[in-house]
Amino acid sequence: MMQQLQLDKAKQIYTKWNELKQTRSLGFCSSIQQAEFLANYFNDQGANALALTSQIIVEKKVYGC
Repeated sequence: MMQQLQLDKAKQIYTKWNELKQTRSLGFCSSIQQAEFLANYFNDQGANALALTSQIIVEKKVYGC
C-alpha cells in the first residue's frame, strides 16, 4: 500500500515537472530516502536526475601551491 502511494505521488510530481520543465530543475525532499526514490523514478521515466544528499562523497582535487 505504501509503495503504491509513493508511486502515485512520484507520478504526479513527474507529470507536473514535465509540463513546466525548462532547462534545469531543483526539487527539495524531506528525506534522503525520498530524494533517492524520486531521482530513480525520474531516471526510469527518461529524465536525467540525481539525488544530491549529505551522503554523497565528493572527490576533492587539491592543487599544489
